[in-house]
Amino acid sequence: ARAEKRFNDVRHLANSLMFEIHDSVKDLQGSTPTRRLIVSRALEYLDSLAGEASGDPQLQRDLASAYEKVGDIQGNPYSANLGDVDGALNSYRKALAIRTKPGTADQTVEARMELGRSYQAMGDILEQKGNVAGTMENYRRSTAMFEELAAANPADPSVQDELARAYEAQGDGLSRVPNSADERLKSYASTLAIRQKLLAQKPSDLKLRRSVGLILLKVGGANDPHKPESVESIKRGIDMLERLSAEYPENQRARREVGYGYYQLGNTLVEGGDYPSALESRRKAFAIRGEIAAQDPKNAQAIFDLAVAHADLSEALTATGSTAEALDHAQNALSILQQLPAADPTNAVYPRNIGLCYEKLATAYEHLGADDKRSSVQRMTDWTEARGWFEKALHLFADLRDRGTLMPADS
Repeated sequence: ARAEKRFNDVRHLANSLMFEIHDSVKDLQGSTPTRRLIVSRALEYLDSLAGEASGDPQLQRDLASAYEKVGDIQGNPYSANLGDVDGALNSYRKALAIRTKPGTADQTVEARMELGRSYQAMGDILEQKGNVAGTMENYRRSTAMFEELAAANPADPSVQDELARAYEAQGDGLSRVPNSADERLKSYASTLAIRQKLLAQKPSDLKLRRSVGLILLKVGGANDPHKPESVESIKRGIDMLERLSAEYPENQRARREVGYGYYQLGNTLVEGGDYPSALESRRKAFAIRGEIAAQDPKNAQAIFDLAVAHADLSEALTATGSTAEALDHAQNALSILQQLPAADPTNAVYPRNIGLCYEKLATAYEHLGADDKRSSVQRMTDWTEARGWFEKALHLFADLRDRGTLMPADS
């Protein structure tokens, strides 16, 4: 009886840590150290439970859900995380192993949905590792499962919402797949259609309002940047997300997503050739991301977002003639990015963005070298700097190509 009581106490404590205490602080500013401690303690409890849970199907499901939650906190790129991609991959693998264990009898809708989410989480983290094939394999498995469940449960809004998430994740993954623009836009459009239908049924639902706002950004970003509807879609998404952030000013995630909206708008405007408007949008993204990073300096995702904002701003400043300021931002971006791999050396996203910083520095120096108002000595120095940074970028991207982690946009 004492052993059983201890078992149940540990089970309750692990669930309380992950689904009550963590969720009560996850969106608060500066919560990363607390979340790191919660993860450490929760893993101790979960691993101690795993060896004793083999004969309890419900505990197996609880364990899988808890491992998945731990993985989200450790390294999922779509939320504030601790920058531990390998730790996240290990946790997600434990969750998936439990849910795919031979002889698992639970084939309820809820259990099948949990398995679909496991495949999606594996896709998320393998994308961070630069494993494009593994990413798409898991995303497509998840999508196929949710399509089957949605067809069998057309009136269940939770199943329909999960199908929308699966299409969205698949669209995200396709950004790394060559010649997939049409399929990517189709995936996002399918997500939007489902979510707009769900929102019409529950117009005050906060989760649906947020998810419609986010997918509007992605639909716009996947569309032809020269078409007016591309920018219009992104601006509609930003408007929805800004209203949510205003309603919940203490919610850091809501604020981060507004920053993501301006990031996406800036990218689309650059692709469409409207650099002055892109500069305005990227300044807004930079301000928001700087604010979040200052509030939570141990949040690896926030620090990475700030580095990207510096780099994006550099590109727009170079294109609009403010080259000195552009160089400052590119150097700041590079300084931040070069520190991140020390804590997370297998994250393939970091080296790619370091290479992009090299390119932005090279382009800025190239613009200075083309300025005939500068002395010939200055211009010669600028051209030499530009060549040096271009060569560094070339070597880095060649290495990514050889390792199979080069994105189509960089090839």
